[in-house]
Amino acid sequence: MTDKLTAYKRADAPLPKTYRRWHLYGVGLENLGDDDMPAEVPMPEIGPDELLVRHDACGLCFSDIKIIRLG
Repeated sequence: MTDKLTAYKRADAPLPKTYRRWHLYGVGLENLGDDDMPAEVPMPEIGPDELLVRHDACGLCFSDIKIIRLG
């Protein structure tokens, strides 16, 4: 295993100070994001009884898009 992959699996890197998220302001894709872009927000404080989860990928299926469009 490469050193880069090993470090990735162990999550050895320090936490970033910010992360990106999509705000949803109402029904429909036209209400998604700020100027069609994700928002850069500060990383929240993680409490002693909380868990921080790393998301490497996210998918959206057609039925999700249909629900978003129809409300």
